[in-house]
Amino acid sequence: MTDLESREATAQELVAFAKLRGVELRPTCHDFAFFNGKRFIVLWRKEGKVHYNMQGSIHDLPETYKASACVFRGM
Repeated sequence: MTDLESREATAQELVAFAKLRGVELRPTCHDFAFFNGKRFIVLWRKEGKVHYNMQGSIHDLPETYKASACVFRGM
C-alpha cells in the first residue's frame, strides 16, 4: 500500500469509526485530510504505527501546553 492509499484508507476508517460513536467527521474530511478553519491533519499507517501531520496556526494554546508555547510556532 502506498502512503497515499494509506492516508485515504485511514481517513475513511476514522470517519466510519467516529460515526459508530455518534460523531460526524465527514464534513471536515476532504480526500484524506481533516480541516478545521485554517488547520488540517492527515493520518496514515506505516509499519504498524499511526503517523500524522498537522499544520496551521495555533493562536491560543490550551492551558496544559502554555509552558511549551515556544515550540508551537504554527505555519
